[in-house]
Amino acid sequence: MKLLLTALSGSLLFAVAGSALPGNASPPSDLKRIVVFDSSVDTERQLNAVRAAGGRDLRPLGLINAVATVLPDAASERALASRFDVVRVDEDLEVHAHGNLEIPWGVERVMAPFVWDETTGVGVNVGIIDTGIQRDHPDLTVSGGFLALTSPPYHRKSADDWDDDNGHGTHVAGTVAAYGAIAGVAPDANLYAVKVLDKNGSGSFSSVIAGIDWCVDNGMHIANMSLGASSGNDSLREAIEAADEAGLILIASAGNSGPGANTIGYPAAYPQTIAVAASDSNDNIASWSSRGGDKGDVDLTAPGVSIKSTWTDSGYRTISGTSMAAPHVTGVAALVLDYHGPMDPQKLWTLLTGSAEDLGHDFTAQGYGLVRADEALGVEVLPADPEPAFFAVSNLDPAAVTLEPGTPFTVSADVTNTGDESGTQTVSFQFANDSTTLQTTEVTLDPGGKQPVSFDATAPGTEGSYNYSVSSEDDSATGTLTVEEESTEEDPGTGSVASVASIDYSTRGGRFNDRHLDVAASVVNDSNEPVAGATVSIVLYLDGNPYASSSATTGSNGVAGYSYSNAPGGLYTTTVLNVVHDTFEWDGVTPPNGFEK
Repeated sequence: MKLLLTALSGSLLFAVAGSALPGNASPPSDLKRIVVFDSSVDTERQLNAVRAAGGRDLRPLGLINAVATVLPDAASERALASRFDVVRVDEDLEVHAHGNLEIPWGVERVMAPFVWDETTGVGVNVGIIDTGIQRDHPDLTVSGGFLALTSPPYHRKSADDWDDDNGHGTHVAGTVAAYGAIAGVAPDANLYAVKVLDKNGSGSFSSVIAGIDWCVDNGMHIANMSLGASSGNDSLREAIEAADEAGLILIASAGNSGPGANTIGYPAAYPQTIAVAASDSNDNIASWSSRGGDKGDVDLTAPGVSIKSTWTDSGYRTISGTSMAAPHVTGVAALVLDYHGPMDPQKLWTLLTGSAEDLGHDFTAQGYGLVRADEALGVEVLPADPEPAFFAVSNLDPAAVTLEPGTPFTVSADVTNTGDESGTQTVSFQFANDSTTLQTTEVTLDPGGKQPVSFDATAPGTEGSYNYSVSSEDDSATGTLTVEEESTEEDPGTGSVASVASIDYSTRGGRFNDRHLDVAASVVNDSNEPVAGATVSIVLYLDGNPYASSSATTGSNGVAGYSYSNAPGGLYTTTVLNVVHDTFEWDGVTPPNGFEK
């Protein structure tokens, strides 16, 4: 039986090995330098001198009579600096755009930003065993790589032609070490693209083994494998065991075949890897995240639902999978090696699992818990200064009303303390075009506390439009009163706009509960109530290409369901074409969505 390895969006597994260098290999020590020559030396002589010292990626800088280059080691730098015609050798330092750095929720959840003052992964070499990495993505610095594929059309390419033609590997790499518009967990780790999967996200065991072999021989400290197959074999097992013995830290996604037990894929199921499950922003384990059992254990959990990261179009994409969870663990492992120094894989596994946050789920689903950078490093995260009491006013009722002159009415609102300290404030009611405060009440609230308040009022005797407000010392909510001789108040109903609130995906059937694909579109009105009887037309895309067009009608729960038998693996997205209903008009918006099967 031929075993097919595929990229696993949604399954997280990670192996941490702590040996500073696999085997006896020495780490790449590339030095980015600017070599400044005497003004008497022409450009051709400059380039020849730098090449003779082992420099590569040469770039003449005529303005300062220099050459920018990458030198292989300190000895080559010393050789250049000692030349009589070299004025100096400067470090080619990095420069970054001044702008707002976005930190994806998963990077923040594993507490990476809170330890960046201590470590950012400097000097740690990470092999991304995947579909490659986009060479020139503005948020990624790729130090090198290897093309392990030998099947057409890759058989005629050179070994360093590892560019990403799928997107999956670029997404994984961004979570590990992006730095630009968004940040990864270990932004200064050294990324290496080890391309073992083709443009469709598929590959063979032999390609993966070749990629692991390259990582061992070329000084990788960590290998991230966001990929897997339903079965293993002796060749893959022996490669994993040999890499572990050499000190390579192996981190793999557990798979997207949950919620059944014993659904972990390979190589994650091997004990030498760290298998990672996927959690969402509420710390729940994703339903599709593979579970452990006799076949193998989940070791750690990391964020894997709706993860934003880099993509091959020099842009960004938000997708889900244990593939997205594994690089969070890889990034934390890089931070640990930078901070604590070399350690063998078993020691790193012990440190990461021992410092994980128990999310309260079954061990087969979460393993030892959520990976935490701060706990793994032993860095204390100091709490932020407490926010003073802030009394927010919300849920004003009625927000708008029409009454006859002199009609009594009642205005209510909720007052909530959104600060970190207790407090007492005066809450008042008044008409905005009358400076007189009609009524007041005193409210005392603990942090997070909420109290309803109400005031009895009377509509003015003169027709017109009046604003009234319920105000704390910090906040206020304003309503509108229309005074007319005859009441024209009508039931505001539930509005006339329908929206597609969410598009969700799930799988079912087959040995691993992943054979068929189900899509559910939820339709609500502008009061966020389910809309029944709406016909929803969609186009389902697979890897950016139209896969199927379908229509379905929402039930009493407001959900329209679509089923696709024997759906192939890949990245699915859905676009809503139309929503038709007798009462409501669709707002024309398709919510963000995506699912990698």
